[in-house]
Amino acid sequence: MPQCVQVTLTCCRTRTLFVDDAGGGSGAADAGDGGGATNAGDGVGAADAGDGVGVADAGDGGGAADAGDGGGAADAGDGVGAADAGDGGGAADAGDGVGAADAGDGVGAADAGDGVGAADAGDGGGAADAGDGGGAADAGDGGGAADAGDGGGAADAGDGVGAADAGDGGGAADAGDGVGAADAGDGVGAADAGDGGGAADAGDGVGAADAGDGVGAADAGDGGGAADAGDGVGAADAGDGGGAADAGDVGGAANDDDKI
Repeated sequence: MPQCVQVTLTCCRTRTLFVDDAGGGSGAADAGDGGGATNAGDGVGAADAGDGVGVADAGDGGGAADAGDGGGAADAGDGVGAADAGDGGGAADAGDGVGAADAGDGVGAADAGDGVGAADAGDGGGAADAGDGGGAADAGDGGGAADAGDGGGAADAGDGVGAADAGDGGGAADAGDGVGAADAGDGVGAADAGDGGGAADAGDGVGAADAGDGVGAADAGDGGGAADAGDGVGAADAGDGGGAADAGDVGGAANDDDKI
């Protein structure tokens, strides 16, 4: 006898994910979204700009080859990373708090103006460094007062520890030192530029009213804080990883286009 065979066909509906979008929650090559890759101002991703976490990002909270982010490698102004510029920690960074082959950071190797490291310039301590606080095969360090490039003192330039110094390891009103207040490019301090931690600093790792630092308040492009721009975590920030009254961040309240 002939037999009837019933065949059920299932129609698949293909949904295209948002790519190269603006202000989306997640995706790739987006602008201001919560997560993704090659995004701008998003919370998480790679090759993004101003996001919270990612790789090759600009102004994000963490990642690699990023600019102004909280952490990563080859980043600029981030909190932690390698080959970064102005970040809190990393290697081959510029103006960060901790790292190696960095410029103006708090700790590292082959750095410029950092607090501690090796083959650095103007750092607090290390080997084969220039103007640092301590080490071997170094130039202009050691210790003293009203000195240039020494290990410790007051009103010094490029030393390890002191006050009103430039490029030293610690002090107040210093430039490029490891620790201090009103310093530029140091590891820790207040009202500093490019240092590891402090308040009213620019590009440092930790602080308040800072620019491009890892953690702080009223900062620009830092890892965390309040009233910050492009940082990893904070409140009333723009493009940061988390916080309240933020734009394009990962988590928070009263946010626009954020992930949570």
